[in-house]
Amino acid sequence: MLKIDAPCKINLTLEILGRRSDGYHEIQSIIQALKFSDTLTFEPAGEMSYICDNPGWVAEKSLVPRAAGLFRQHAGISSGALIAITKRIPFSSGLGGESSAAAAVIAGLDRLFETGLPPGELHMIAEKIGSDVPFFLTGGTALVSGRGEKVSPLPPLPHYQVVLLLPEQPDMKSKTARMFSLLTTANFTDGTITDDFIAGLTLGNPDYHCRTCNVFEGIAEHFF
Repeated sequence: MLKIDAPCKINLTLEILGRRSDGYHEIQSIIQALKFSDTLTFEPAGEMSYICDNPGWVAEKSLVPRAAGLFRQHAGISSGALIAITKRIPFSSGLGGESSAAAAVIAGLDRLFETGLPPGELHMIAEKIGSDVPFFLTGGTALVSGRGEKVSPLPPLPHYQVVLLLPEQPDMKSKTARMFSLLTTANFTDGTITDDFIAGLTLGNPDYHCRTCNVFEGIAEHFF
């Protein structure tokens, strides 16, 4: 049996630079993976099947089966697997639980089936699933740009304890898409905050960790 942790993430900065011609937004964000995680286990099986210890998890609404399907199609794998999920990351919390699980599926099936796909191909599969998924193949501290698919690893942050406060909120369909739809040109920035954070992190400036931002902070006040 193969076991892989799927960590959550926080955005230390999240800036929107503008709207792209393909309808997506150009982002610049520093993302940090945390130890708080879901756990996925993988066992060989005759077909693909999925179980989760949280009754609120529904396979048809999850990225996990999509990730498994795209990986098997790309790798030419007909064998199946049982994927069991121990769920800790709350649903719809903005912590990237679904994207992280999808990345864990890609990495897990690659190891389970011993396909040995190069990182570039794994990244290509991840990019087809969702904008946050490629980051979780790398983890750690990273600059994410483009629509989220461009991932550039950064020097690791010093050790910090993080407190996650997750107030109750209604279950909203397509919450991320709706949040992005509320953005206007007034919310666009030039990436300076993120650039300053990276410069401080790279140069060891002790004040860099105070330079955080998230474009959705103001929008969320009016969203819920």
